[in-house]
Amino acid sequence: MKVLFLGLHRSRKSGVAKVQIELSSALKNEGIIVDEISTQTIPGHEFTKNNEEILHFESLDNFLNYVENKKPYDVLHSHSWAWSPKEMPEDGLEKVKNRFSNAKVIHTLHGLIPKEHEAQRSILKFVDTATVLTYSAKKSFSQIFDGLNYKPEVKVIPNIIKTVEVDDELVKFTKSKIAQKNEKIILYVGRLEEDKGVIELSYAFKDVSSRYKNIKLLVVGSSKTDYKEKIKDIIQITNYQFTGWVSEHDVSLYQKISDIQMLPSKFEGFPLAPAKGLLNGCVIAVSDIPALREIYHLNNLSPFAIKISPAASIDGIINSLEEFLKNPESFREMVKRGQKE
Repeated sequence: MKVLFLGLHRSRKSGVAKVQIELSSALKNEGIIVDEISTQTIPGHEFTKNNEEILHFESLDNFLNYVENKKPYDVLHSHSWAWSPKEMPEDGLEKVKNRFSNAKVIHTLHGLIPKEHEAQRSILKFVDTATVLTYSAKKSFSQIFDGLNYKPEVKVIPNIIKTVEVDDELVKFTKSKIAQKNEKIILYVGRLEEDKGVIELSYAFKDVSSRYKNIKLLVVGSSKTDYKEKIKDIIQITNYQFTGWVSEHDVSLYQKISDIQMLPSKFEGFPLAPAKGLLNGCVIAVSDIPALREIYHLNNLSPFAIKISPAASIDGIINSLEEFLKNPESFREMVKRGQKE
């Protein structure tokens, strides 16, 4: 079988780009040929061949001319609403589908953020199978896209979760450099954007740090905007550290030295960061939104995460942090349950 991923640039520092790489690797391990063509978010398109050779094309037409006389693709798998004809001036998925008319088209909706709905709607008419990451997302899909003239089959396929091995001595050394003795590290991993609740987290941390002096906020991620400066302005002289973007190895390293990882997002599909944090032994606190409620069993008697409720709110984050800080050791069983699941 030969598959073409229509996704984001691999260099994009996003969860979707990471999912593409991990899924591509898993499929190749099964003997499936996987090529990848990126959107035009960076000038031109990046084409990653099955053997990891990378080519660059100025336009989608240039790419299609290149593959014209090669074995056609059996499956086209789009991973981003950016491949919508509404978003890409080159007609995106529609043009690729017209060239490979016999290929089955799969489209993964990694999130159901309102600002993406129109683009998603325009892409779905070319799709045979739409995949979502949770059953709550499948229910939302039916509600959001009710009235489509053509409805694709909808399947629930969760993300692949893989962690990176980290040397124990490096963990001890790094923790000694970042935190004082008995200091609790509160970790955030992800993009610094409004939808991720980082501003609310900043206000909450400032409030909690006025009562708990032995805590430090470790922010792992980057932003295209001035969110880093906004966060600094809010938390001011409280104890914090920014790392910027780091490798997957270092994400695992920071998760292993941290006591609790926060995900106060307003919208999510199936985020990798908290799941990997759990596997790396970190207590996690997540927003009480449909996808995260389902993944971490937030409404069950034995959840896998501390609930941030109201979701993405300052009060909700304060309450979740204080719930943890009052008795951190009581949450070790929660972590073990999540790891088993």
